[in-house]
Amino acid sequence: MNFSKEEKYKEIINFIKSSKFYEALNLLTEFKNLYVNDIHFNNLIGFVYQNLQDYNNANKYFLKSYQINNNNFDTNFNLGVLNFKQKKFQNAEFIFNKLSKNFSKNKDVFYNLGIIKLETGEYNKAKQYFEYSLELDEQFYFAQHHLGECYEKLNNDDLAILNYKKAQSINLHGYNNTLNNLGNIYLKLKNYDLSEKYFLDALKLNGSKKVIYNNLSVLYLNILEVTKAYNYLQKSLCLDRNDPKISSRLISTSLYLNKDVNYYKIISEKYQNISIHKTLQKKDPKKFRISNTSKLRIGFVSADFREHPVGYYLLDFLNEIKKINCEIYAYSNSKMEDSYTKDLKKLFFKWSNITLLSDIETYSLIKNDAIDILIDMSGHSGDNRLPVFKLKPSPVQISWAAYLSTTGLQEIDYIIGDPYVTPTKDSFCYTEKILQLKNIWCCLSTSDIKHINPSDLPALKNGYITFGCFNNILKVNENFINTCSKILSKVENSKIIFKSPQLAEDINKKKIYKLFEKNFIDKKKIILNYNLNRIELLKSYNEIDIALDTFPYNGGTTSFELSWMCVPLLTKRGDRFISKCGESINYNLGMEDWVANDEDDYINKAVIFCNDIKKLEITKKKLIKYSRSTNLFNMKQFAKEFIEKLISINNSR
Repeated sequence: MNFSKEEKYKEIINFIKSSKFYEALNLLTEFKNLYVNDIHFNNLIGFVYQNLQDYNNANKYFLKSYQINNNNFDTNFNLGVLNFKQKKFQNAEFIFNKLSKNFSKNKDVFYNLGIIKLETGEYNKAKQYFEYSLELDEQFYFAQHHLGECYEKLNNDDLAILNYKKAQSINLHGYNNTLNNLGNIYLKLKNYDLSEKYFLDALKLNGSKKVIYNNLSVLYLNILEVTKAYNYLQKSLCLDRNDPKISSRLISTSLYLNKDVNYYKIISEKYQNISIHKTLQKKDPKKFRISNTSKLRIGFVSADFREHPVGYYLLDFLNEIKKINCEIYAYSNSKMEDSYTKDLKKLFFKWSNITLLSDIETYSLIKNDAIDILIDMSGHSGDNRLPVFKLKPSPVQISWAAYLSTTGLQEIDYIIGDPYVTPTKDSFCYTEKILQLKNIWCCLSTSDIKHINPSDLPALKNGYITFGCFNNILKVNENFINTCSKILSKVENSKIIFKSPQLAEDINKKKIYKLFEKNFIDKKKIILNYNLNRIELLKSYNEIDIALDTFPYNGGTTSFELSWMCVPLLTKRGDRFISKCGESINYNLGMEDWVANDEDDYINKAVIFCNDIKKLEITKKKLIKYSRSTNLFNMKQFAKEFIEKLISINNSR
């Protein structure tokens, strides 16, 4: 094909090579009428539309080419790629299979068949296609790279590494995705030095850096470098302000940093500005189906319907609210299932797995279920579906239990709290309205742990005080360790036990030891460990006399669990939800004197409580006698109040 002006054609090709597709489209439209029956023109403009993700127009022009000549290789190839991009995998495979019969020596045809099989999870078949592509061209970088990916998916890390390294050796254009994948494999293998090396090397090469920045943040969180993780997430978000996953990770990571209370609300509210399906919001503003039943329909959205704090809160709670006039629906955003999942599934009126559903498909599902009140149990934590909440599929939407801060979303109407964690004076911290429960924001299920009993005060047997902190080790910042060091220095012969999954790693143990050594605390006083399962962790509470709560990010589920095991908790008063959990738990236990006003008070209280073993023993016995009958574990009362609040909200709309 010859354009009217040859220089214009060259300009179009240059735009395409530079990924300036809008500019290429503007020039191509000038020739639309002139070359309407030209295969090359229709393939070219279709290719531009495809790269602009305007698949309807791309399909229109590719089909024009097909009508002109249905045997044209480029036309069929383009239609195959377009079908793949639209996730019409069977159509794509049919087209490429047809091409493979006439073009049996075309490496790209077999490569694309491999990509389809890789995408549909048929890794061994994909491997065969990539291997054949490499037989046709042993320097075919992309086939070699994806062969490595097949082995990675098949959990053969050695062969994955071998093939990635081969790919990198023929990576003439310097793409960064191979080094990024090597970084991910070594991250999985917990070889953090090599992982960091490959990620940093990948940043020097061509291609998107957004994913690499995100992967570096994952790496640094694994090795307790929260500030570095946060900084790389900021870099990643700068490259794509509209990525909801990166934005959520930045917000949730920021909770581990000791920032001003207003800071969290400001960065959370930025999430509101992310463009998520605005066209749908305009087309369908707040039209809700009306349920054909008198029962209140409550939906729960989470990626954690399993052995996880979400599961621990829901197990007995769902059993109670089932007895009340409501229907409960689950929208699970995870393929992971365990014994807790099986038990939880039985309690829901309807269970839907939304892992493979788009936001719009999930939105439609929830609307069709005519949910009255939709409850988010993820917040900005991993695998959340907050973009669905932004579409407002339910007339009332609530944040509860899993994420103890504002989501920043105007479409989430309420955050559930109590007089201690969310006093009305703190309403400025939240985009949501505070829905205040009378006593406590949450209640722990205990039907599965009733057989685990507390012991007597360990100090009576040991002859010394054992402190403990079983919170997520990311909450154990340098300031908290400095405070613990002062306590250990003042309390003779005392020890402290930390337990957290991250402490399975030597690199993390060394960091904690080093921080204590800076304060001249003997390593022998520090016990760093982790538990393989929850039951063993609960039993471990019988090893400690006093639990030290982290600040500014308190323990949540761990504080409920240690209270079940009747261990007194020393906590510090905070200025936001995540900093007030310990205060709420202690007030509900009648342990107000175990709430410190500041760090000096925290240290003084720890020393005073340790200096009077008899009084500490009385406190322990008091907890053994009364704690299990308090609001922390009275699920029947909690569920009744919870549902009454929801009914009141529903009736008032």
